[in-house]
Amino acid sequence: MEGEVLDRRREMLELRGKGMNPGEVATTISDKYGIERRSVLQDWSRRGTWLDEVAGLDDLSIVLMESLYNMRRRARDAYYLYMTADNSSAKVGALRLAFDVDKSTIEVVSGIRKDRWMEEMSQKLDVLQESLNIHGRLKQLEEKVNHGDN
Repeated sequence: MEGEVLDRRREMLELRGKGMNPGEVATTISDKYGIERRSVLQDWSRRGTWLDEVAGLDDLSIVLMESLYNMRRRARDAYYLYMTADNSSAKVGALRLAFDVDKSTIEVVSGIRKDRWMEEMSQKLDVLQESLNIHGRLKQLEEKVNHGDN
């Protein structure tokens, strides 16, 4: 991917992440890079083809592990704040944050386990389907043999 295109796409993602709507992003990017607004909107509509590369999501397992690590770090920080805070409001807020982070971590891990389970079941169903196909073909061959068809 060309340097300017990569920069432009990264900036589009950043602006969208800051809450700008696609039209505002298109105007900002087209003005900055001197390209047609329509081209920016078209590029955005095809973001599914370049999003992983631009966002650095080529290896989702690394992104996931980094995210889980950051979540755990935030929970530790919140628990530390809970233990060291001077007033009860700060303690309650820190404890809520820690629980929310823990809950989110559990949801992410549960989702991963569910996805893995679904993938395993899908693979087993594929094997079962293939077995049924083979069984069906064998049955057809048996019928041909029993009827004397060649």
